[in-house]
Amino acid sequence: MDLADLALGFILITIGAAGALMAIGYWTSSGVTLLSFGVFAALYGVRLLLTTPILVPVLGISPDGQALVNLGFGYWLPIPGLIFLEQLRGPGWRSSIRRLWQIWIGLAVVFTGYDLTVGVGAVASTASVFVILMVAVVLAHVVWWGPQQTERGVLTGGLVIFVLCVMYDNLVGLGVLPWAFNLERLGLGVFVLSLAVVTARQAFANQREIATMEYEMKTASAIQTSILPHEIPAVRGLDIAVRYVPMRSVAGDLYDFTAPGPEGLGILVADVTGHGVPAALIASMAKVAFTSQAACASQPGDLLGGMNRALCGHLERQFVTASYLHVDPARRLVRYSNAGHPPPLVWQPGPSQVLPLDGGGVFLGFDPTAEYTTCEMPVSRGERLLVYTDGLLEITNPAGDFFERAGLERFLREHSDLGAEPFADALLRHLGQWSGRGDVGRPFEDDLTLVVIDITD
Repeated sequence: MDLADLALGFILITIGAAGALMAIGYWTSSGVTLLSFGVFAALYGVRLLLTTPILVPVLGISPDGQALVNLGFGYWLPIPGLIFLEQLRGPGWRSSIRRLWQIWIGLAVVFTGYDLTVGVGAVASTASVFVILMVAVVLAHVVWWGPQQTERGVLTGGLVIFVLCVMYDNLVGLGVLPWAFNLERLGLGVFVLSLAVVTARQAFANQREIATMEYEMKTASAIQTSILPHEIPAVRGLDIAVRYVPMRSVAGDLYDFTAPGPEGLGILVADVTGHGVPAALIASMAKVAFTSQAACASQPGDLLGGMNRALCGHLERQFVTASYLHVDPARRLVRYSNAGHPPPLVWQPGPSQVLPLDGGGVFLGFDPTAEYTTCEMPVSRGERLLVYTDGLLEITNPAGDFFERAGLERFLREHSDLGAEPFADALLRHLGQWSGRGDVGRPFEDDLTLVVIDITD
């Protein structure tokens, strides 16, 4: 029996300490539950070790000291136990469980003080009566609570057995029952076993749920990848580079091209508010809306207007910003329109300057009557067009400063000698270093999409 008590004591101390440390180190809404159980289990384990006859001589504890330890822990153990029960059950009928542990704090102070002042065990019989009353209230709540699901049924069964064993031992101590078996430790062992079963079941359930979520996220990511262009169109007179850096496995950014024709190529860059799966679903809707406007490929204002009408009525709290350019390298002309999107930039050499391509209308999906202006400007060999999402401008450095358009324009001017692909790589590398992330592959605070279009021979 001594060896069993030693083993149970060490197990409880280990479980309790681990639970308390996890609760403190990774505090969440369930932290009080884990902390109260950890304190209860650890204190009970210490009580077992300090009162086990095989350890008493080794620790040099006198009989009076052993009795004081046993009674003292008995006075204070119900408090974390009742707090743990409150976290599982709630405050109880008319907050009786909450009032119970609050009252018990006062009783523990009185009982401990009385034993230290008058003598060890002077109030033991009175304390046993209060323990029986407390256990009766707890038992009523546990039975009334009932096993509404498998885990709760296992936990309820273990708790009922433990409570009955505590009540039995206290009735024996008062002489109400003649049998002198100590069942409290057996009940505790059953209760801890029930907690282990519930924890294991929940852990396996969580693992299954995590695996399901991971599979669903991979599927969503594969679907989103499928709606993005598989290759950059080859158009004579244009050198194009694209960088797509989602914040998560799925993103709300979208880029696409129209089929290249004799009049040139259309480039769309869109951004859905929000992140993750909801934004990715709306990005898929924007892709469909864009594809349906192929007939308007050379008229950016009409194309964005058609997308807007297709999206209106299908979005709730989210909206889509977009920028669309149609580049005609043969005529050296670019037509463009924006829908609440950061304006594309054009870098012009000799003298070096960066111009924003403003013009357009409000974001998509809000007003079905909105109109979008088509603007145009001539372009020349050696000029560079840059279309991007606001995730690029909103990147912050360790000091909290935003990169903003000024930083982007400065980078455009300073790296105009690079080709489209090297320029895109250099910009991402610069953003990683400027923001303190170092690695280019690390995600930023928002999805980031970048399309570089160089006008060549």
